[in-house]
Amino acid sequence: MKKTLLTNPAFRYIFEVFIIIFSVTISFYIQDVLNEKDRIEIKNKALINSKKLFQQKIKKKFVLIHLDEKWNDVLHINEDFFNELINFKNETKYKLVLTSNRNNHLYYKNIKKKLSNHKDILFLENLSLELLERIMSMSSYTVSCHSGFIVQIAGFNKTKVIDVINKKDLIWYSCWKPLNTKHKFVFKSNYNKKIDLNFIDLFSGAGGLSLGFQGAGFNKVASFEIDKDASATIEKNFKKQLVPNSPVRGVVFGISRFNYRLNHIDNTARNYHFSSFKL
Repeated sequence: MKKTLLTNPAFRYIFEVFIIIFSVTISFYIQDVLNEKDRIEIKNKALINSKKLFQQKIKKKFVLIHLDEKWNDVLHINEDFFNELINFKNETKYKLVLTSNRNNHLYYKNIKKKLSNHKDILFLENLSLELLERIMSMSSYTVSCHSGFIVQIAGFNKTKVIDVINKKDLIWYSCWKPLNTKHKFVFKSNYNKKIDLNFIDLFSGAGGLSLGFQGAGFNKVASFEIDKDASATIEKNFKKQLVPNSPVRGVVFGISRFNYRLNHIDNTARNYHFSSFKL
């Protein structure tokens, strides 16, 4: 039998490979066309919904604040956030749009309970990413505690963004800073700042109360403790701040020893477990 081109094994192999590559290419092309159609539809839907949302609920210039778990380490967030939001709104004269996604944190529950009916504060929860992006693009400013999505989208749609971070994270968060929009870091904490208030710790025990005061930024002048074991603990953990084995009657001497006058002491930390000690 006379051989034809189609019976040639090498040709058949090359032909089958070609058919597979062609089929895959056509399939990806069709999928891309469908995906692009879906993307356009989603984009148009988000655009329509964002305009409707603005016209029906927002109605004026606004600042968008995105609230998530990264707000939890802001000092006194549960107690003070309500007042700070009101002050911020009053000072800027902007409406506040507060966005979140499944936020069940205490600070959020507190402000939602107090502010849900405020005419110039609007809560928008669990928005689709496409709709959130469109609302961001309409804002005068967007604020977040370095939400990765918020910051990067701000770079995409050129939203002005205020990025709230801990100062210790400044260097590596700067790597994420979008360069094609107005971006500003604001510190929720400043560990280099010291409160200019001094204190002494009377009946200090092992120094737990001192540790709390120092953690809050106060400057410790001296500890006074008569127990030898407790004094040894203080001496190990609080260098140059101990008046060893000192009864309280030595307080004036102790303060002068550390070159402080009485009027330099702003607070006295007292451990009342040892309140039976007498001057």
